[in-house]
Amino acid sequence: MWHDWVEGDEAADLKYRWQWTYPIAISPHNHNKIYVGSQYVHQTIDGGHSWIIISPDLSTNDKSKQQKSDVQSGPLYGCCIFALAESPLEDGQIWAGTNDGQLQITRDGGAHWTNVTRNIPDLLPWGTVSNIEPSRYDAGTCYITVDFHQMNNRDPYVYKTTDYGKSWKLISSDIPRGMLGYAHCIREDPVHKGLLYLGTENALYVSFNDGAAWMPLQANLPHAPVHWMAVQEHFNDLAVATYGRGFWILDDITPLQQLTPEVLKSDVYLFPPRPAYRFLSLPWPMSYADDQSAGQNPPYGASINYYLKTTPKSDVKIYILDDKGQEIRVLDGTKASGINRVWWDLRYEQTKEVKLRTSPIEAPHVVVGPKGWRSLVGAGSPIKVLVAPGAYTVKIHVDGQEFTQNLTVKKDPNSAGSEADIQAQVKLLLKVRDNLNNLVDMINKKKEFPLASCRQLGENIDFFSCLYYACFSWVNRGLHSSIASAMIELPDYLRKLLGIDLIIINIIKYIKEGRYEFE
Repeated sequence: MWHDWVEGDEAADLKYRWQWTYPIAISPHNHNKIYVGSQYVHQTIDGGHSWIIISPDLSTNDKSKQQKSDVQSGPLYGCCIFALAESPLEDGQIWAGTNDGQLQITRDGGAHWTNVTRNIPDLLPWGTVSNIEPSRYDAGTCYITVDFHQMNNRDPYVYKTTDYGKSWKLISSDIPRGMLGYAHCIREDPVHKGLLYLGTENALYVSFNDGAAWMPLQANLPHAPVHWMAVQEHFNDLAVATYGRGFWILDDITPLQQLTPEVLKSDVYLFPPRPAYRFLSLPWPMSYADDQSAGQNPPYGASINYYLKTTPKSDVKIYILDDKGQEIRVLDGTKASGINRVWWDLRYEQTKEVKLRTSPIEAPHVVVGPKGWRSLVGAGSPIKVLVAPGAYTVKIHVDGQEFTQNLTVKKDPNSAGSEADIQAQVKLLLKVRDNLNNLVDMINKKKEFPLASCRQLGENIDFFSCLYYACFSWVNRGLHSSIASAMIELPDYLRKLLGIDLIIINIIKYIKEGRYEFE
């Protein structure tokens, strides 16, 4: 099976009629079985090396719609299969819709086909069956969209059957009519029965009651034609393809899947969050600053979603607890009525800010500011330790009420480290973080730091904390402009004032040479 060169020919004279975007469907029961549609349904089970035809001509085969076009050199492809899908519940139940208004079904893998077009009430002729969605919940249920805009009818036509096409019901009566109102694609949610998504020529809609009522799901999606949709089931993301080769993703539709009448009656509801992955950053192999095809990733971490019936009086606070019930992060929540979303970046609270009270000795123009202190510049970003994989608790406080849900953080599946390795790494980093916080507390409390007291200080904090304390103190007193310049002279200061031994001096040397790093 292949495409012939057809320039100057009429479609009526061709063996196979292929419209520009002919359908390709992978069987949900056998991923080596693939269907494609011309005016026939073709099937392969060997990667396309051989094909068989499993249907008769499923179109009207009206020769008047298969002539040469007046505006292009090729033929006019009418009477072709435009939509093709197999039921995920019933092996061999295949639906085919054409661009001349025909809809047919087989339940035995193509041995026998039934034309169910006449069972659709008040269906106008010459529509395009643009999308077919067999249900994953009931074998006899199927949804279709029919596009009549080429017949100058731009209303949305969406139908549902529950008896294998013997009868149909229109379920798009409240979709807004207009020049761009015709429907392209309908999808059934893989988690919540009765939750439907519909793409039209200019909008995206959602129904929570199997099409009885629809509401916009537009958000920041441009009002472009929505020609295709798919739910990425592992992450519960809704992927949308728009005309013009645009791809958009509605991240984490878990709240839509869990939005029940009971939730809507609640004053506050915290949705159970989906698992979050502790993904590691990877460098791009190549990128351009002005790449028009570059996409935008969602915020890193866990999405926390909650419903507010009305705007609360007080601020919304979100608390993250570890598996021991200890508070590790506090987030400010949004407080709009409806569904709210806040992202947690899977990190602990960052280290405290150093407050320097003097100008650098060689840069008097750098002033401390009206608060009597200045921030530390040139010493790197504050540490925010990434949590280890495990069980966590999300708690929100709203107007004196408290709500909790469990959250699972998973290891990056591409990470070579074990969970035990990560736990040990996080434990070490938390120790460094705590020591840094101790140092910052001491720096922020005192203007002067006697270096000779470092031996006594070492009784309370570890050696690395002592080094950081000394460096911060030198910068604070104007002896150095940055931590980096202070580190250069650490060995000499330590030999003279701290009596440090050679092993520790070598550790400092390794840090300066880049042989030991903190992330």
